[in-house]
Order: sequence, then C-alpha cells, then structure tokens
Amino acid sequence: MTTLSEHIDILTDRVMNGSRGLDEVLDFLERWINDHAATLTATERKQFDATVDAGKTTSINYSLVNNVLRLHTARLLYRLDAQQAAPPAPDDKLNPYEQAREDFHRVFKETEQGINEAQIDLAIANAHQFLGNINAKRNWLDTALKHLPSVAAVDLTSMARSMPAMPLPRSSWLRRIGINLILPSLERLAEQHRDDLAQIAYSQANQIILLAHLIGTSFESIHERQRAGRAFRVAAHLIVRNNGMQSHEDPAQLLDMAEPLHAYEPEAARVLAQQARDLCVASPDDDSLARANAILYT
Repeated sequence: MTTLSEHIDILTDRVMNGSRGLDEVLDFLERWINDHAATLTATERKQFDATVDAGKTTSINYSLVNNVLRLHTARLLYRLDAQQAAPPAPDDKLNPYEQAREDFHRVFKETEQGINEAQIDLAIANAHQFLGNINAKRNWLDTALKHLPSVAAVDLTSMARSMPAMPLPRSSWLRRIGINLILPSLERLAEQHRDDLAQIAYSQANQIILLAHLIGTSFESIHERQRAGRAFRVAAHLIVRNNGMQSHEDPAQLLDMAEPLHAYEPEAARVLAQQARDLCVASPDDDSLARANAILYT
C-alpha cells in the first residue's frame, strides 16, 4: 500500500517532468487529504511528520518541490485537526493573572499559526520561481501577504507588560508576615516574568518583520512595487512600534533590511539605521557605520 510520503514523491516526479503543474498537485493533495485523512493511523501520521523538511533529495529543485508538498500536506492535516478539536471549555474560576497568562499564550499560538501559513505560502511562491511560473509566484506571494496585517496588529508586548502579578497564596497571619518580608523579591520575580514574556513577543515580532521584508523584496524582484510597498508597510509598522528589532545585534543585517525599505518606509528605515549605528559605536564597524549614516543623514 502506498504511503502518504510515497504519494508525495510520485507527485513531485510529475511536477518535475512537467506532466502536472505545481498548483494542480497542491489542489490534488487538498482533495486527497480531505478524503483520506481519517484513514491515516497514528503511526502513519508520525512517520509522515518525521519526513517533513527531510524528504527524498535528488537535486536542489526536486528537494524544493518535494519539501513544499510535504509542508503543504502537513498544514492541511493541521487544519483538519484544528477543525475537529473541541474548543477549550471556559474557566470562570481563573484569577486575573491566570486569565492574562492564558490569553497571552492563546494569542501567541494564533499568531504563530498565521506566521507558519505565510511561510509555507512563501515557500510555494519560491518553488514557482524555480519552475519559471512568475504569475503563480505573484499569486502565492499575495496569499502569503494576506496573513500578515492581522498578525502584525497584535501587540503581544503590551499584553506581556500589563500582565498582573501572581496572587499570593492564602495563608495564616504568621505566614503572611513572612511573605511580606520577601514581597520585594516576589515583585522582582513578577517583573522578570513580564520581561521574559516581552522577549518572546519581541522575538515573534522580529519573525514577522523578516517575513514581511522577504515578501516585499520578492515582489520587488518581479517588479511589483505596489505589492512590495504593502509588504514593507507591515514590516515598518512593527519596526516603528518596537523601536527597531529588539535583541538583534548584527548591524550589517539590520542595514540589509533598512536599505531596500528606505525607498518605501523611510521612518522605519531610519529606526533600523539608528539601531545599527548604536551597535557600531559600541563595537566599531566602519563599513556599517557609513551605511547607517547614509540613511540617517541623506
């Protein structure tokens, strides 16, 4: 019996020999998953999951198409699982801290899913580039971009910063005296917890910035400046809101992003250039400093 992974290898061969188009195969996979996902055993699912990003490799182009088909299949299965999963029962007994923590992790997961969807759409667009289908590449870049405005609008950092402290346990008056003595330490721990969550939020925002920037430069490569502008606008929104790319410490990489951004979103480009310049002052880098000054002072 042909396994799901073997089906994907067969479909990859058909794309590579030109007997089927990539979008045609993607549509076939969606129909196949809808009809057969329920028949896949847990073992078969586990075996397939182990092949995602590690499929059969015969050439760079073959590997790209094969991996794209596996990623698309994995997300189709994930969507079906999400549709069939029972929604979590609301818990009206949560205290404000527990509710805020639950809200943070729920929104983080939803945003992460939007990022994953956009990344897979971008991978499909890149596969079409290798296959020479520019119109299909444009369509999949459009699809990837549609995920980003909603995920960029989420301000996880503010959610993290506004999270209330964990409530103190109920206790006897004697234990409360002891707790009051260590209260400053507990407050510091609460602040550290908020800082840790904020760093998680900044890391996710950086992912979105990089993804939006990559979609923008991909549109530029096919001379779609209006579409590129929409993608760069998403990146710029987060760059300005977060005052740069927090925890990013490579000035050259920051400037690689700022330079193409400058023609579309000069304010965001200057924010990245200033961040890069500050890093160059702390750790001298004459080339990056000159590039940063070119953006800031011209």
